[in-house]
Amino acid sequence: MLVDHGVLPKGSLPGYYASYLAGNFRTLRFGAAEAHGQAEMMEFNYFVERGAITRDARTGRYAIDFAKMPGAVASLARELLEIEATGNRARAEAWFNKYGTMPADLKAALDKTTSVPVDVDPITESEEVARLCYAALIGSEFEQRHGWHVNLMPESVLKEFPSDWKSRADTKEYGRLKVVVPSAADLFIPKRKRNEPRDRAQETWARTVGLL
Repeated sequence: MLVDHGVLPKGSLPGYYASYLAGNFRTLRFGAAEAHGQAEMMEFNYFVERGAITRDARTGRYAIDFAKMPGAVASLARELLEIEATGNRARAEAWFNKYGTMPADLKAALDKTTSVPVDVDPITESEEVARLCYAALIGSEFEQRHGWHVNLMPESVLKEFPSDWKSRADTKEYGRLKVVVPSAADLFIPKRKRNEPRDRAQETWARTVGLL
């Protein structure tokens, strides 16, 4: 709709769809048990059913049919809005039962990504740096290819770490850029305090791949 009204450029739609699918895969890596993951799972299965997302059986890779995606998005929105507007519980439960299960092929594909970081978290107080990071990575070719999701975090998050966190951090310099990566154990301290479903899912994943 935003494209139809000229708010967003039509030429950017393929990038938007690719970014959406990358974010979908990222969320599903935490599983389909919690609300965010289950919602993404149902959307994914619906788009596969409509042929908007396809899988190459030979390579195991997924692709977007950009010609079918707009119609599939409109159809999905119509279905969900009608369920919400009518309050039809039976229709909602049928939707969950039909689309809420992760296909075995997708689970196998996601299991191969356990060594790939889920998030990249630049920490900065600079609005300009934050804007550049966002513009460079959200919807970029890098995100489309690797499926990394970018969070922009305020420096205040560091205040929740133990005072000696730097002694456990990894540091590396790239020219004039110095990168300091806190240990996984320290990174999860603020996440445990927040204790949202996604935080618990991330910790489970971190333990699975041996980060904790």
